[in-house]
Amino acid sequence: MGKRNGAGSLLSPQNLQWVCVIASAVLIIANGTSIQKSFIVPLFILQAPEEIFNWIKGENGVWAVFLALAFKLFYIFPKELELPLYAMLFVIASPQQVVKLRGTQTGSVISLLIAGFLAFQHFSGIGFGNLLKGFQPGSLLATVGVIGITLAPLMLLIGSKL
Repeated sequence: MGKRNGAGSLLSPQNLQWVCVIASAVLIIANGTSIQKSFIVPLFILQAPEEIFNWIKGENGVWAVFLALAFKLFYIFPKELELPLYAMLFVIASPQQVVKLRGTQTGSVISLLIAGFLAFQHFSGIGFGNLLKGFQPGSLLATVGVIGITLAPLMLLIGSKL
């Protein structure tokens, strides 16, 4: 059995990007954490898979954001949907210098720093003396999300150095 690599590998860059995006979405909706959820937006921009990024920057994403902003202007907009809306706005408005960081070692380092900060916030909110609280039902989902957003850029960084 040879070593698997490419898109079929479990630890391929594309799969790790999906792990990070799913973990980010989990953190956006999760309760039981004291993280500043606005830090998830730049992490999303740096780690979103190419398919999601291109969809948001394309015609369909622009229309989705336009309709969401129009709805927000005239009606009460659910608070849970504001952060995904802002993430989409940031992707659409992101300058080329930021887009070029995606998939690079520099982008992985920045993502890892953001994820480390969010992990620090999460675990300090739980209390470092009692880390087992992070694995109780009230905060388990947030803990898994924090682990996901931390491990994905770390594995991308390690994989890019091999």
